[in-house]
Amino acid sequence: MYIETFWMACDSTEQLRAEYGPFHTRAEAEAEARKLGFGYLLRYEHVLDENEEIREVRCIFLELPGTAVAAIDRKSTRLNSSHLGI
Repeated sequence: MYIETFWMACDSTEQLRAEYGPFHTRAEAEAEARKLGFGYLLRYEHVLDENEEIREVRCIFLELPGTAVAAIDRKSTRLNSSHLGI
């Protein structure tokens, strides 16, 4: 098994949200999120099998401190499991 990770900048934790990316590092995604005024990062983890087939997708939201959106929208960071089973 192998875990492939990539990052997105996003404006909310809601299902209908704007996402921008992907980025290879958290630092790249965070810099872009701050430029766009987005208050969240979304980390995608693809769990790949020995044939490089995706077996599981994990989505983890991270709130960026000090952003205007994060100050207004105080929803807790949560695991979005809607992509499981791909």
